[in-house]
Amino acid sequence: MDKLVALRTQLALTQKQAGKLSGYSERLIRKLERNGSVRSQTLHDVVQCYHKQLSIEDWNLENFIDVDRRSDAPKTLQGDECPNCQLLREYFDTVYCKRQKEKIDDYCCQNIRFTGEGASRTGIDVIHQRAEALLGAFDPIEFKFERIHSIDDIVYGFWFARQKHVGDFFEIPPTGRWVEIRGNSVAQYADGLVVDAEDHFDVESVVRQLTGQEPRLI
Repeated sequence: MDKLVALRTQLALTQKQAGKLSGYSERLIRKLERNGSVRSQTLHDVVQCYHKQLSIEDWNLENFIDVDRRSDAPKTLQGDECPNCQLLREYFDTVYCKRQKEKIDDYCCQNIRFTGEGASRTGIDVIHQRAEALLGAFDPIEFKFERIHSIDDIVYGFWFARQKHVGDFFEIPPTGRWVEIRGNSVAQYADGLVVDAEDHFDVESVVRQLTGQEPRLI
């Protein structure tokens, strides 16, 4: 069910996390997303859970199902079948792995809106500054997408990076340490260029790895 996948992805949840949050199993979430037969109350519980997390109150199950059945409902594409997914893979490989920050304008529109570390900013200069900061702090950067898919013109990617600290990062001088990061990126495309993007990763975890602090666990 495309609409259900879209809500879960908007919350950046894995199927396992979605199951735990809604009180069901990962297997049940997977079954729902494949249009498997379940009790309507079960579907209602999961959808209600997602909407609650998104602070959406005005909805009902009948309309939710009808929207998903419409011919213009969001379409989900995976990996190689998704051209925009390939563009996002190519962007990270070119700009960060191959360190060709001069290619940024080939992938992003000039008035791109970018959200990261809790702040939203507009303009291609924001993307250039971010790339310069990360490329200046880490070399090499080894990067790969673990999961990637699109819903209509929006690409959702979950990635892993391993990189060596060779320059100042948040006022921490180069340590020569390798750090590992997991994060996710969201990119909306129009005419082959990113017009709206988000990057999320645990900056505090990077700082702890660079300073040798033990991770804080719950």
